[in-house]
Amino acid sequence: MSTRAGRTYSLSTPDVLEPATLSDLLQILKREPEIPIWSGGTWWMDRGMRRTRLVALHGVAELKRVVRSDIRVDVGAAVSVGRLREAGGRFLPPPLVAALDQLGPPPVRNLATLGGALSIREGSLPVAVVLQLLDSRAEIRRQGHTRWASINKIDLVPGEVLTRIRIPLRLRTHWMLHHFGTAFPISPPSLTVAASATVEKSSLEELHAAILINGVHFIRLREAESEVVGRSLPLTERDLRTILGALEEERAFRNDLDDLGRWRATGTLRQFLRTL
Repeated sequence: MSTRAGRTYSLSTPDVLEPATLSDLLQILKREPEIPIWSGGTWWMDRGMRRTRLVALHGVAELKRVVRSDIRVDVGAAVSVGRLREAGGRFLPPPLVAALDQLGPPPVRNLATLGGALSIREGSLPVAVVLQLLDSRAEIRRQGHTRWASINKIDLVPGEVLTRIRIPLRLRTHWMLHHFGTAFPISPPSLTVAASATVEKSSLEELHAAILINGVHFIRLREAESEVVGRSLPLTERDLRTILGALEEERAFRNDLDDLGRWRATGTLRQFLRTL
């Protein structure tokens, strides 16, 4: 294989393709759209999975950049969680910092990548809930094509790769993140409750709330949120029922949580709303 197309190391198991640039990577994925992608490898190692052929991302400089502006930060998909946590601790939104810390102890975070955490086919981790609340977007590429997707709709097809996560840096004055159960590996029962709000002069200017059930059922309450935005604080009991009632009407809330899970979800969200 040519230098531009990357290098191949013939190991006993597996053969590892190491592209040197993003262009090299996209060419490989065009030729071999089903080839497994190795980023940090923590999910693979946890599963003890073996493959005869892989493409590794650690040599692709374009996927390891963190570029910050006044309004957003673009994070390459192969940036390690540990590096992002260290570099972004001063400017990343606090709920995202908390979610990054939940991805494991320092040795795991130094290997795991943000793109890998968002690409697990078994389901979503709590960090995905926070990124969704922050209105983050994911850049997905294949040879000759680029598209952007919301965090909860990263559905990669053969030949595609997640390349970048764009995170807005808009200020939120209040936030909350609670996880119940096992986050990684994803195994039921598992529940993540997250919310953020912006309060200005005793008025609720912005509210976002989300629930993740067993890593696969993602609930947003957009209509209910819009109904209470602009209300004076503290919120009334009627306002609280608008939010909690919308949650209780969700099918996944009724069918995929037991009594304890439903109590935790509504109680945690109610407590957050009462602090505003």
